[in-house]
This record gives sequence, C-alpha cells and structure tokens, in this order.
Amino acid sequence: MKQRISYMLGAFGHDMYYATLSGFFILFVTSKLFEGLPAAEASRMIAFISSLVVIIRLIEIAFDPVIGGIIDNTNTRFGKFKPWIAIGGVISSVALALIFSDFFGIAHTNTILYTILFIIVFIILDTFYSFKDIAFWSMLPALTTDNREREKLATVARLGSSFGGSSVGMFIVPIIAFFTLMVTGHSGQGASGWFWFGMIVAIISGGTALITAWGTEEKQSDLRQIGQKTTTIEIFKSIAKNDQLLWISLTYILYAIANVATQSTLMLYFKYVLDALDSYSLVGLIGMIAGFIAVPLFPILVKKLTRRLVFTIGILFMIVGYGIFLTAGTNLTAVLVGIAIFLFPQQLVFLSVLMTITDAVEYGQWKNGVRNEAVTLAMRPLLDKLAGALGNGFVGFIAVSAGMTGSATAASITSSNVSAFKMYVFILPAIVMALALVIFLSRINLTEKRHQEIVKELKARVVTESRSLSNLTTKFEEKFGGSENVNYFFSPGSINLLGENTNYKDGHVLSIATTVGTMGVARLRTDDKIRLYSMNFEEQGLIEFRLSELKDSISGPWANDVKAMILNFNQSGYEMTHGFDLLVKGDIPITSGLSSSASLEILVATVLNDLYALNLDRLAIVKLGQQAENSHTGVQSRVIAQFAITFGRNGKGILLDGNTLDYKLLPIELGEYDLVVMNTNVAHEVGNFKYNERVSETQSALKALQSELSIQTLNQLTPVEFDAHKTVIGDEMLIKRARYVVYENNRVKEAQDALAAGDLTTFGQLLNDSQASLKEDFEVTTQELDTLVTLAQSQEGVLGVRMTSIGFSGSALAFVKHENVPAFEEKVGNVYESETGNKVAFYTTQIGNGAEKIVQ
Repeated sequence: MKQRISYMLGAFGHDMYYATLSGFFILFVTSKLFEGLPAAEASRMIAFISSLVVIIRLIEIAFDPVIGGIIDNTNTRFGKFKPWIAIGGVISSVALALIFSDFFGIAHTNTILYTILFIIVFIILDTFYSFKDIAFWSMLPALTTDNREREKLATVARLGSSFGGSSVGMFIVPIIAFFTLMVTGHSGQGASGWFWFGMIVAIISGGTALITAWGTEEKQSDLRQIGQKTTTIEIFKSIAKNDQLLWISLTYILYAIANVATQSTLMLYFKYVLDALDSYSLVGLIGMIAGFIAVPLFPILVKKLTRRLVFTIGILFMIVGYGIFLTAGTNLTAVLVGIAIFLFPQQLVFLSVLMTITDAVEYGQWKNGVRNEAVTLAMRPLLDKLAGALGNGFVGFIAVSAGMTGSATAASITSSNVSAFKMYVFILPAIVMALALVIFLSRINLTEKRHQEIVKELKARVVTESRSLSNLTTKFEEKFGGSENVNYFFSPGSINLLGENTNYKDGHVLSIATTVGTMGVARLRTDDKIRLYSMNFEEQGLIEFRLSELKDSISGPWANDVKAMILNFNQSGYEMTHGFDLLVKGDIPITSGLSSSASLEILVATVLNDLYALNLDRLAIVKLGQQAENSHTGVQSRVIAQFAITFGRNGKGILLDGNTLDYKLLPIELGEYDLVVMNTNVAHEVGNFKYNERVSETQSALKALQSELSIQTLNQLTPVEFDAHKTVIGDEMLIKRARYVVYENNRVKEAQDALAAGDLTTFGQLLNDSQASLKEDFEVTTQELDTLVTLAQSQEGVLGVRMTSIGFSGSALAFVKHENVPAFEEKVGNVYESETGNKVAFYTTQIGNGAEKIVQ
C-alpha cells in the first residue's frame, strides 16, 4: 500500500508538471511574459521563445534513449531509478519556477541576456525532467513482474496523474487571478499570478518526486539480474529490433499528437468560439471526474475483456466526442457532454498502451537476449514529450491560422476562422486517431496471455543458461586446464509431496525429482589427487587432497560431503586407485529443503560409478548415498531423498514403501498448475533441531501400541484402528506424534487414488490436511513457516500448500495455477516480509528425471 500511494503521488505531481509545461507555458509566454515591450519587439520575442521551446524539446527527445541507457546502467544501493527521480524532480522543479518569471526583470531590460539565460535554464529543465520522466515510468517493471500487480500500480499511478493533469486546467484560472490580485491589487491574469502558479506546481512536483523515491522499492529478480550494460549503439539497436515496441510507439504517437492538438487548444475554443472562458475550469473538473471513474475501472475491464478491446472502445469513444464537437456549435451543454465522452476513455487508452510498452521489456529480452528496462520504457515519455513539444507549436500555429491572437475576441472571429479551427482541432485529429486504431489492431500481438508465456520461457532460460555445458566447460578449463575426456552429469533435488517424516518409520512416501539440481563436470586423473571446485563457493577456490587423506576434514562443508561419499565407497569395497577432477554448480538453494546435500551426494556417486566403471545399480547408489549422509551428519534419515533423486522420472511421482523399498511410478498430470517452492530463508540446521527426537518419540508410541497389537510399524495401522487403540499410548504428546504418522500414511494412499483419477482438487486438500497435522500433531513447523503457508493457502489459484522439509525451517510447496504464479509470488512475498522481516525466495519447478550422465 505504501508503494502504491507513493507511486500515485509521484504521478500526481509529475502530470501537473507535464500539463503545465506542455499546455500552459506557451500561453504565459504569448500573453504576459513580454507585456510592456513595444508590440513589434514583443511579437518577435514571443515567436523566438516559442520556437526555442519546440526546438530544444525536439533535440532533447532524440537523446531520450541515451538517457534511458544511462539509467539502465545506473547501479546504486538505492536502485537504478529512484536516484534519478529524486535528483531530476528537484532540479527540473526549480527550473520550472524560473521560466515562469521574467528573470528578475531581465526579460524587459535586456532581451539578449534573457534569451541566453532562458536557453540555459530550459535545457537544464528539459534534461532533468527527462531523467525523472523516464526513470519514473521505467521503474514500473522493476516494482513487479506480475501483470495484475503492474496493472494495479499503473492504475493508481494513472489515477494520480489524471488528477494532477486535470487539476491544472481546473485551478489555473482562479490561482492566477488570486495571486494577481494579492500581489498587484488588480483583478485579471497578471504575470505575478502566472509566476505563483508555476511556483506551486514546482513545489508539488518536486515534493512528490521525493515521496516516490522514499516510498517505493525496486525488486530484484532472476530476469533483472541477467541484464547487462548497454552501449549507445546497442540502445538504438535494441529499440529497432523490438517490433512490438515500435508498433505500439507508432500507435501511441499518432494518438498523442491528435489528443494534444485538441486538448492544448481547448482554452482557445472556450475563449474565442464559445465565448465562455470562465467555464474553462469545467474541463479540468470533468477530466478529474472522468479519470476518477475510468482509472479504477481499467483492471476490471481488462480482466473481463482484454487490453486490445479496451483500447478499441476507448478510441471509438473519443472519435464520437469529436463528432459532438463538430455538431455542437456554440451550445455549451453539448460541448461539455462531448468533452466528457472525449476525456473519459483517455486513461483507459493510456493504460492499455503503458501496459503493452511495459510488457515489451520482457518481449525485447525474449527476442534479443538483452533486458533494457529504462530504454524500452523511455519510449512512452519520449512520445509524450514529442507530442507535448509539437503541442507547444500547435497552439501558436492554430491560433494564428484561426485568427485567435492579440486583441481578437469571440465577436471578431469569423465563420471561416471557426471552420479552420475545427479542421485542425477536431477533424484531422479524429482521422489520425482512427489510423492509430488500425495500426494497433493489425500489428500488436503482445497480449496478456502472450506476455505470460514469454515470462515463463525467460525463467526457463535462466535455469538453462545456468547449466550451459559451454559455460561449465569454460570454467573447467580455467580451473583444471583443458577439457579433454570430460564427462557431464546432473543430479536433481527432491520434494516429498506427501509422507514427510514417515519415511524413517517405514511409511509410504510420495515424492518427485525436481528440474533444479546439481551439475557436474568430471575427468579421471592418472595420479591419486582429487581436485574439487564449486561455482557456488568460488571464494573457497580449488580444493585438493589425495585419496590417502579422505578421513582428514577440510574447509568447506560441500567438499566434506564429497569426501564422505568417496570414503563410503572405499569402505564398501569399491577401491579407487586414481583421483579425479570435479567441477560442480548447483541451482538448489542451500537450506531450502530441496535436498541439496543429497543431490550433491548422488551426483558424486553417479560420477564415481561412471569414472571407475563400477556398474552399480540405482538401488545400490541410493543406499551408498544414505549411508554417507547418516555417517557424515549424524541424522537418522532413511532413503527417500536419495531414492527420488536417483529413480525420478519426468512427469512421474514415486510412491515408495519405506519398509520394503518397493516403489511405483505414478503419472502426475499438472496441467495448468506449477509447483512453486517457497523458501522461508530461516537457517535449516538439522543437527540443532529435533529430527532425531521425533524418531524416538514415534518409536515410543509404537512400543506402547505393540502391547495390544501385533504390528511392526505404525504404518500397518489404519486411522480407524489407531483411534480404537490410541489410549494405550497414554502420553498425549506421543499420541499426537503417532496420529500424524498413521494419518499421513493414509493420505499418501488417498493421493494415489486422486492422482490416478486426475483429481487435483482432492490432492490439493490432502496437502492442506497434511500441513495442518504437521503443525498440530507432529509440531515441526515454525512461526515463519506457518505464516508463509497460511498466506499461500489464501491466494487465488492455489490448490494446496504444505511444508516440504523435515521441519523447523526450510520450505513450503504450493500447487499454483500458472496464470496466477506472478501475483502469488508478489503478494505472498510482500506480506511475508512485512510480518517476519525475511524475504521469501520462490522457485518454480517441474517434475524431472533422476541423476544421470549427460550424453552430448
């Protein structure tokens, strides 16, 4: 909420500034700035300053992509956008106040000096306004990658900007009149009133820019991290290659030019055609009301319709408004109705374009391989400024063409003057808007659905690039010298879908191998040296030891895991006389509960089995991995993690009987759902928690039940049988521990039936039931984990959520509908951080294959 309000206030001040500079500054120049000079000299200075404004703005516009590149290449602890919003906002605001003055009388005493000072100040104004403008709107994709949250942020921002822009038209006349009276004692529209009007806008614009910089947070993500610095040439190349950006830009510039040509001259319309200047404030009021209604409707309309249809309807409404203007004559009521119809859809059109341009960031990254946030988003403000610069010129051109200058009044305007005015202000803009609609409908295919597909593919690329064999080979050559005779291996992580904490009691477990895991590059040596290098712990450097030193501890826990596995092979009779080189790189976050240690252990076992041609079957590898973990960590774990990592198959769950090690591969059709792993980022120190204690407690409960029942394990009981005999256990705490095991084992069996029937809804409920029992009966959750699970379960598109580690920390797993994943991550992440102080990490995964040698 803080971020949305801060962004909305920034947009309010930002559009006040834009409306003042683009719509009213030239009116100040033409009406009051040079008042008192001889008529000829005043006319010359008006024409010269007006031309300078247009020329400077047009020249500066050409540098907007470069400014976007500078912002993209900015890297500070405050982010890349917020420093420019603050700095640009303050400096451009000071400059705005200055140009609404006569520079302390210099405009009337030394026009040459005034011109020089004006050029300097206006260049500073336009440059720093551009930095602020580009940074402000370019920050949107950095605040979130979720389409819906982007739409909400853009909506509240556009609500603010609508109020800001409309308030200028609504209050300019009374503000100028008030301060003119206060300063001079005379009524009217004096230069002093214009100055204080500019000062008020400057203070509001600068202040709200600082609020935005304070109240927003740029989010880091994998997609943003893979961006790179861009040169000036690359900036323009990236724009040229982004066809959707170019087409939406052409659509928008046509729309913006038509809109500015109309809105910039409405004051002339009211003064010279309608003879109702006092009613001009109603334009601002109508615009404010229209924005208040239209902007909140945008996300609703987009959800029910599409951006494409919203844009189309909006343009058609505006064209209808033009028709009313052309037929209303001097009927003020009809004109106001036309203005309402004309202004109402403007925010909808703007937001449709803004969201499409925002999505073009990922589209450009997907198509060109480079993410240019500020460069891409610079196009929209660039186009607005281009339209605004032309608008500055339109006011003068149309006023002269229609005879609306100098001492002209409504009574002196002829019918031919009115016809010329309507041609330039209504007819030609309507034609241009219709052309914009045709281009939009025929050339823009970057829909909301297409953007979701692109984001999903980009995330997959991040994983793929991290496992690039060429990158691994290059690093291997760098660390070990050469890449001859190297072999490549992959070992996944694992997730227990159900059956958590029953596997060491010989229960049934349903687990999967993940598509995240550990890559390895290995090569046999001719001596007895073993050399290890991890791309995840590069600060530890190259680790080297001999086969005779396997029992000696070495720095780096990951290297000791490798040594434990090699030692276990030796002690099991698998003799190794030669060493090897091994480079590893994992994309399983440590402490995430996705079995990163087991993944490394099975990777090493797979490497050893291949390098030394041991011909071990998969079950033997599983048991060797389990033995190594138990001896190395002291945890009484069973084989489930190692089993899933070794036996995993793409699209299949593993239903394992922990007693017999018999297993079945169950097809799991996720359909439109993704598996989203959520890491609490709470340290997962197994030895410091009560894993072994739970083993002892369940064994005590089993021993008590065996006094009445002939059973070997708790999992031989059905829930009905357990409830009938649980009182023999006596201790309520032990009853709860045993109840979890018995009921969880039954949930695994029910899940088998649900998955066979394709009933994901029932399966999701089983996950939720399991989580409740883990919390209440087995008591292995934490406050952070409970908070995360509760938040996740309440989100739209979520089937079920449960923890997926042994407890007390680690991760939770959610089944989330694909289209809801971005919003899910955004909402859960924000609330979790605010309630716990920790940032939750999200990992979307699928069901993958088990450990294997990669054959090129």
